[in-house]
Amino acid sequence: MKKNNLKKLAVLTATALVLTTGMVACGDKKQSDKSTTKEAADDTSSSEVFFTVNGVEVKQGAVWADVKDTLGDEAKPSDTIEPCDGGDYIQIIHYYEGAEITTLRDENIIGISMTTDSKDVDVMGAVKKGDTAETVKNALGTPNQEDESMIVYEIGSSSLMLYMDNGVVNSAMCMQMPQ
Repeated sequence: MKKNNLKKLAVLTATALVLTTGMVACGDKKQSDKSTTKEAADDTSSSEVFFTVNGVEVKQGAVWADVKDTLGDEAKPSDTIEPCDGGDYIQIIHYYEGAEITTLRDENIIGISMTTDSKDVDVMGAVKKGDTAETVKNALGTPNQEDESMIVYEIGSSSLMLYMDNGVVNSAMCMQMPQ
């Protein structure tokens, strides 16, 4: 029963991220509620989240102009997500080999994903596709949430979600929660 509750919590967390991003994109200026999950037992709560993409450290919240030229060519053209209220919360998704980087108005990085076809992308300099849950926890410490399909860390104003498949990391996503 506990495993099913964790799966439901993981689905609700992912849904909340999508809805929160959507509400901000549609002009809802309310702050999201504080997380009710336990705090991680190590120093990840004070660290910056970063992924290594094409050998470049890409930090959550970094200025896009400072990063984009060092990453090389995009694997495919970027996508733009326009706000439904005509506001300025324009998200642009940039695609690289094994990674997607989401920016706000092409100014700051608000999201980073390690995709399922990732080979050379890592998370926090320590976690790669194919790593076990034990490897993840040894590298990043005690997670805020965990079940067989997902390991979640709340780091500052970001949520780092590592998606598991058959006991190993299959993909990862980090989103900065709007404030």
